[in-house]
Amino acid sequence: MRLVKLAIISLIAFGVLLTVISLLMPSTILVSKSININAPKDSVYAHIFDLRNWKDWCANMESTTVKFSVNTIGKGAIATADKTTVIIDSCTLTSIATTWQSNSSVLTSSFNILPNDNASITSLQWQFTNHVSWYPWEKFAAIFSDKAIGGFMEKSLDKMKATLEKRH
Repeated sequence: MRLVKLAIISLIAFGVLLTVISLLMPSTILVSKSININAPKDSVYAHIFDLRNWKDWCANMESTTVKFSVNTIGKGAIATADKTTVIIDSCTLTSIATTWQSNSSVLTSSFNILPNDNASITSLQWQFTNHVSWYPWEKFAAIFSDKAIGGFMEKSLDKMKATLEKRH
């Protein structure tokens, strides 16, 4: 009986400790990758601005059937591949903001397109923002976001670079 009490008290103490530690962790996780592409800014922008071009470079859209909304260009454009839906939320001359919905998770993403001093080279920064709730398992799982999302982002950016540099 004594061991059972000790085990229960230990589990409760461990749970409280994990919760306290998780409360010290940030609720917003940002995963960011960037790449320099030997192509003009307009070409890079057009490749992201039109969702039909995403099959050429986006890792989760290359080998699957993608359904597009009637409008595939700019704000309000929607593409669905498997269980992931991408929506373009807003566009400026240097930035495109998107929302990614997959099952019950929603992530926001933005592409920042920055011209270099050399007009033929464009720097592209892609970042995902994940807002997690206070639950300890969500906070600790968010630690591995870079591993889960980062690999996909790097593969996609490398493919975009290869595609665009082949054209220019």
